[in-house]
Amino acid sequence: RAILAMALTLGIDTIAEGIETEAQREILVEQGCQFGQGYLFGAPRMIGRDSHRVAAVRYGTGHRPLH
Repeated sequence: RAILAMALTLGIDTIAEGIETEAQREILVEQGCQFGQGYLFGAPRMIGRDSHRVAAVRYGTGHRPLH
């Protein structure tokens, strides 16, 4: 909570890693986390042709919204 609060105060985006369940996602949304990655959103991929794609999901933008 403290890290998310500090990041929000400073205007810094946060990325939560290792999100595996909807319950974890919901807690992060409630705490104000903006980005996330983990098995809930998809399995890890090798870097290659798709390396230009965003590695994290922005909550609320369409790939896998948290809100």
